[in-house]
Amino acid sequence: MKDESSNNKNIYSNFPGPAATGKFIVELRKEAGYSQEELGKKLFVTRKAISKWENGKGYPSIEIFPALEEVFSVTFRELVMGKRFEVTTAPVIQPTDDASNINFIIKVFRKRQIKQLVIFITIFLLLCLSIFFFENYNATKIYTVWYEDDNIYIENGIIISTKASDYYSFGQIYTDFNNINTDMPISYSLYVTSANGKKPVFKM
Repeated sequence: MKDESSNNKNIYSNFPGPAATGKFIVELRKEAGYSQEELGKKLFVTRKAISKWENGKGYPSIEIFPALEEVFSVTFRELVMGKRFEVTTAPVIQPTDDASNINFIIKVFRKRQIKQLVIFITIFLLLCLSIFFFENYNATKIYTVWYEDDNIYIENGIIISTKASDYYSFGQIYTDFNNINTDMPISYSLYVTSANGKKPVFKM
């Protein structure tokens, strides 16, 4: 079994030594206005133990350090190093407001959603207009009707042709019945001439 001083030696091997700690305890005790006996009562140890530490003959046991830290308002590092260290003020980091961050993210997300929705609606409307335009381009055709021969004369006629139906108005029709054989039935046919040939559009 190793004794307490041997264990303490292994624990504190990287520090200046018990003499520095003992000297520091003396300074702290005198600053606080305690006698060795009064300090011993606070730490629940004997006056002999206090004297041993202050004379550099050994470290306090590891379980005594928290009490020393509390009594003298020092840190463990200061006790084992035998001196006080300047307290450096760490930069204060303001706590982030998670709720504000979440609200900001939601607002950005909503703005993006609205922007994307506007773009989608615009593209959709343009697509619909394009389809409507291409389907109805040149779908409605308007023709003027004019005809003249020895027996009939037509003027101010018009034909409106759509995908659904055709509308006819032949304006004024003049005939010369003197040159027509009334014993034979009379019929009239109207044709639209294009590159593909004649297309009958009206007959009576």
